Amino acid sequence: MSEWYDNQKKPNTDWRKKLAERMAARKRRNLTKNEKKRLEKLEGMCHQLKRGKNVQNRQLKHWLTENEYKEFEESWKQQKEIRAEYTEKPSEVVEYEEKLSKAIFTYNRAEGYRRKGKSKSAREMGQKADVQFERLLEYFEEIIAADLSLQTWFDSGVDLTPNGDTTLSPQGVPRVVTSRSLDLQHGGLSSFISSKKEVKIESLEHAIDKLKYESESSEPSSNNDTKRLREFLESINDFE
Repeated sequence: MSEWYDNQKKPNTDWRKKLAERMAARKRRNLTKNEKKRLEKLEGMCHQLKRGKNVQNRQLKHWLTENEYKEFEESWKQQKEIRAEYTEKPSEVVEYEEKLSKAIFTYNRAEGYRRKGKSKSAREMGQKADVQFERLLEYFEEIIAADLSLQTWFDSGVDLTPNGDTTLSPQGVPRVVTSRSLDLQHGGLSSFISSKKEVKIESLEHAIDKLKYESESSEPSSNNDTKRLREFLESINDFE
């Protein structure tokens, strides 16, 4: 399971390159007048969403095909199910967040002393923060070793190798994926979660793609993400 989990966090550079090459080689369709109008509307709604504007569901329903709109509804339903399943944090995750908050508080105090030129106080507080982060990482490894399924709650693992990303700092330790922190590493469960706006964009882009190019068997990216999530959760359950 750990190998599967690590593979999900690797950059999709090769996959993206192959996809770009495949898309460039595809044959464009000759659109009718009505299809051109529909394409214009779909692209307009997609641009509107990307600019931060809202597009109502009734607009999507009008311009998407019946199947495309059903796919959108199913994708959003699955996203809501994912959130509902993970709204209640395990006690181990709550305790991790409490330990992390204390370590960050101490770290920020050390940074405050450093900016004020109080080197002795900054050094003492920095050493205290290091100890707290070390204990935090030890706790993280303990709870993951005891329950591998807890990995889904974190955006990254612990990598203490020379080239690893783990450091004794707020930016260098695992974060809970439901956190709003800007330091999230976009791994774990967070890589599967999309906002409603993102689901709408994915659905529109898929519809635009089908309209512009000759048919090719493919699934919307949101459905692929859901499939990957299901495989991930099933692999975790095998260890329970």
